[in-house]
Amino acid sequence: MKRDPQRPARVPKPLPAARSRAALGLAARAAEGRFALQLCEDCGAAQYPPRDACERCLSVTLKWRDVEPSGTLVAATTTRVTGEPHFRERGPTRSGIVALDAGPRAVAHLIDAAEPGDRVRLALKLDASGRAAVVAGAEPEGSFGADPRGRQVLIVDGRASSARALAAAFQAAGAARVWVGVAERWRTPAPFAGEAGVELVDLDVTDAKSVERLAQLMGDKVDILVNNLDHFRPDARRAVFEIHALGLMRLAAAFGPVMRARTNDAVRGSAAFVNVISAWALTASTEHPAYAAAQAAARSLSLALRAEGRASGLRVVDVLVGPMDDEWRQAIRPPKVAPAALATALIGALRAGVEEVVVGDVAKEIYAKWAEDPRLARQEGL
Repeated sequence: MKRDPQRPARVPKPLPAARSRAALGLAARAAEGRFALQLCEDCGAAQYPPRDACERCLSVTLKWRDVEPSGTLVAATTTRVTGEPHFRERGPTRSGIVALDAGPRAVAHLIDAAEPGDRVRLALKLDASGRAAVVAGAEPEGSFGADPRGRQVLIVDGRASSARALAAAFQAAGAARVWVGVAERWRTPAPFAGEAGVELVDLDVTDAKSVERLAQLMGDKVDILVNNLDHFRPDARRAVFEIHALGLMRLAAAFGPVMRARTNDAVRGSAAFVNVISAWALTASTEHPAYAAAQAAARSLSLALRAEGRASGLRVVDVLVGPMDDEWRQAIRPPKVAPAALATALIGALRAGVEEVVVGDVAKEIYAKWAEDPRLARQEGL
């Protein structure tokens, strides 16, 4: 379906002003798919909205903790006119006040026909500005996401062990079209040959012209870009950086601007730029230091890409994964991640609207240690 040329393209509108640092703590938890509030370490009172001191005892020892995401809808209203340009053309919207079982009352977006007195569940979601929004309803988990259904998807690395599982997962999720990038198809047999539903495209991330050529050809068609670059070669240190770090930089430079410009397309806007990154990016690997360093560079680039995408609403998702279960990692001891498990988690992250998901037991252990004490995690290494 093509956009009506007689109607102006929808351009990104200014988003609401930045909130306090305390309030941004909600966004940090929403990015992980958690429903967490500040709890006072002295009196135990849950805080909403986030603040610098407890509203009950004025203690400043407030810690973020997961709480029960349920409550009772106390009041509801419909907003038809707003002073915020970003929401002006998206109305009317329903919102309400929910008395949380955890104690405080919260203003929430209502995603269904809930009425005062109804029991509702709540979820923390990232809005188009990348800030936290409290949503409430019977099933709020699926709101604010980037469902692959009806989307057009580009999987960057067709030779990666994850490529086949990712393509199958997107097809099962109802993606309208799946492209898979392959470098030097003439040199070795191309993957997916003869398979229905997958279209191969020439893409070599080590060649800036190849990336730019593909972006010019189909950048205005890609709704979800999945950077699954995976070059695990212990002896090829230079190639590892060339592919994972500079390759991502080339992808971001070529596809980023056009995807950011298309997020508000009324027919089918771009939705997400997904980066599959090794959890070794968070710490050191004594056995594979160059690979871990290249992954750390890729994660840093992904963070920069996310910051650039905030103003437009383009979602940048990091999938932090443990060692993959493939032929290149035979010497690595288990547990390892099956490609199908990675694909399932990636689709789930898109639907849930989170910015970060951790896949695999090794990755979860690394992430937990890093979240508790990054310096200690770096000293410890894994």
